[in-house]
Amino acid sequence: MLRVYDSTMTQIDSIFSAGEDEGGDFDPEDSPGAFYYETPGGGYGLMQIPFYPGGASHTDRNGETWSGTMADPGYRIGRYAPGGDTTLIVVTERPPVPVTPAERDSAIAVIRESLRESGVTREMDWSRIPDVKPALESIFTSAEGNVWVAIPNLSGGTDYDVLSSDGSYLGTVTAGGLDVYPWLPPVVVGDTFLAVVNDELDVPYVVRARIVPVD
Repeated sequence: MLRVYDSTMTQIDSIFSAGEDEGGDFDPEDSPGAFYYETPGGGYGLMQIPFYPGGASHTDRNGETWSGTMADPGYRIGRYAPGGDTTLIVVTERPPVPVTPAERDSAIAVIRESLRESGVTREMDWSRIPDVKPALESIFTSAEGNVWVAIPNLSGGTDYDVLSSDGSYLGTVTAGGLDVYPWLPPVVVGDTFLAVVNDELDVPYVVRARIVPVD
């Protein structure tokens, strides 16, 4: 849901995306992107399914929202003006990036350990983990106003499709095996790329890189 505020920060509208509504009952056992589990004390919890395709959104400096969803086999991005009017649609087609057996086993091990700490020993339905990675990870804009779309690569890291503000494709920036921190978007100014990444021990640190063209 997108909440719209006026200049005094008074909410004037709520925009619901496809699949959302203003009411309805929530059934935690029927969450499409999460594992449901019950704890010994009578409570319950939800844990995100690894590699489950979701969406991403970003509001640029002009107040327009770029919202991305999965397409088959690529992604679809819409640009929405304040109030919800669609001003641009971009659709891509890309070959899917498979989830490797090692990545799947590692994700399952992390979930099992987390559940074990909560006293849960029941196995989840691991078949719900997708065989391919989401085609779209995140969206942000550079200082110049270009739209950067994070996509998975075959090295286990993240690449970026770069679009101009009118949706034209400018190129793809390859980041190799950099494990960019997913909850903090990089900062791009000119040919400088700044990002928080995790090393092999999951220790975060800041990387400053220069973007160079490839012949």
